[in-house]
Amino acid sequence: MVSWFYNLLKPQYGRSPLKDRVSNFFVLGLRKVLITLGFRFVWCDHVRGRPIRLTFDDDFSINLRLYPDYGYNLARICSTCLEKYPDLAFIDIGSAIGDSITQIRLYGKFPILAINPSVIGIKRNFGDCPDITIVDAFVSGRTSSNAQVPATKHKEIPILALAAILDKNPNFKKARIIKVDTDGIDCAILRDNETLLRENKPIVFFEYDPRFALSYNDEILGIFPYLNGLGYETAMIYNSNGVFLLSAQLAAQNTWEEIHYSLLRYNPVSYFDICVFSYTDSDIYLKTRNLELKQINIE
Repeated sequence: MVSWFYNLLKPQYGRSPLKDRVSNFFVLGLRKVLITLGFRFVWCDHVRGRPIRLTFDDDFSINLRLYPDYGYNLARICSTCLEKYPDLAFIDIGSAIGDSITQIRLYGKFPILAINPSVIGIKRNFGDCPDITIVDAFVSGRTSSNAQVPATKHKEIPILALAAILDKNPNFKKARIIKVDTDGIDCAILRDNETLLRENKPIVFFEYDPRFALSYNDEILGIFPYLNGLGYETAMIYNSNGVFLLSAQLAAQNTWEEIHYSLLRYNPVSYFDICVFSYTDSDIYLKTRNLELKQINIE
């Protein structure tokens, strides 16, 4: 029933017919009313045939129907990386219900360390998978003013440094890809793991959200020269719906200033997803870029 309801939504990329936009408005409006009334039951959706269990108020299924390429950018990057690194391991900081993992596993299976401050959702989907290690924790970071975030202690969920988590899960110390999606402290987490990034130079996929970061008093524009100083050279920039926009060199600070301030200026888009590659993975960058340029018929 829920799938039928959500399937009424039409892809929305700014050129949808008026009737589709009106239909989407009413479907999303009704969903909002139902959530307000307390409809948060668990149901099962399918991602290209793979089941995923989620609550009615989770936005993942909505995003996939409105933006069909949503989330598959990271899955394609992992697939390309797996070609080079057969022993690939992946760290997912902010794994939520395991939506990214569901999409990634369409392209290949490899060990995954999933870290999230609430693991009920991901355990529903991957609690019985021996190659997925689930850790219930906030990952700490360090802001541009050297303050630790998150600062508020939680009664039940620990705040741990990534290094401490890896000490207990040493098989992931050499992970080749790290994804960070933590609602504003992504760059703080990258700052707090300088040694890991400098020594291993994993591919890093993170959310760049200047407004959310400012809520933690974190000025994040400096993350690009920081990463460049650790050996990262190139970045791929995606909009929040998973569509590839452009590549840029980490050393091109003028470009990053323009991107940063465009996000602050343009209200409908609050963040970009950015994937950075070190000089050791320039081949993966080139393959991924060429693959993204072929993603034309995204509807």
